[in-house]
Amino acid sequence: MSNVQPIPCTDYGYMDQLWEDLLEFIGNPYGVAGLMANFYAESKCIPYIKQGNTTPPWTPSETYTNRVNSGEIPRSQFISDDIGYSFPQWTISSRKSGYYDFRTVSTSSSIGDYDRALDYVKYELLNGFQDVFTVLINAPSVRIASDYALHHYEMPADQSTAVEDLREGYGLYIYNKYSGSSYHTVTVTVDGNGFAYAQPDYAVVGTPINLYQNAFDQDTFTGWTVMEGGVIIDANDTFLMPNSHVWIVAHFTGSTPTPPTPTQLDANTIAIISKKWRYFIPNLQ
Repeated sequence: MSNVQPIPCTDYGYMDQLWEDLLEFIGNPYGVAGLMANFYAESKCIPYIKQGNTTPPWTPSETYTNRVNSGEIPRSQFISDDIGYSFPQWTISSRKSGYYDFRTVSTSSSIGDYDRALDYVKYELLNGFQDVFTVLINAPSVRIASDYALHHYEMPADQSTAVEDLREGYGLYIYNKYSGSSYHTVTVTVDGNGFAYAQPDYAVVGTPINLYQNAFDQDTFTGWTVMEGGVIIDANDTFLMPNSHVWIVAHFTGSTPTPPTPTQLDANTIAIISKKWRYFIPNLQ
């Protein structure tokens, strides 16, 4: 299981609208977040960005766009210059030529127009990348959507685990920000002779949650039961926070012991008892 945390994304003016438009088209917040995470990694979700211009100012991208619009960079050069462009950084000639020639009623003539770029993304997902579209509308997590978009739609040279993790982090942040996801609690209760807890026990969706347990005396931990939240706990006692509260029971052999009565005990004995029974005697220091 991934332990990726949400990674903040800076909105350069297009992300709010892009989320709304893609959600209307895809219908699945996980799928939208996974796709937008890839766009953010490639172009910061800016429709006129050219390859290499990854931080402001966006002057190189604006200049390139204006040269294409004016005809100074002709179609033949635009589709063959191997320069990634727009949301997904279209690079290969077949995809850049498709984008160059694409026209819809809603778009302007500018190669860097938001509506034009968005409509061509939709066109591609419905014509040639139907498998990607199917995964996006059905993905049960940001990671699944993000990974599939990375490997089957974006397809950059580097598709390593590090790249997967980075894009998942962007996706988790985007999902939490735009989907209405809020903080939820993790409650861990004990059945038997031991104690257990979650860290953290208060988180947003996608946050890795670690579970810890310790059996008392000679008893043993026998496993977890998920009572609420529907999470899957992996072999490392970790799960990803869902968009709901979670309740988990830790099971131990043996029964809850009866604490001793601390009467006329010396300081050393009190310290030992306090350490051993502190989870059962709330006021014993």
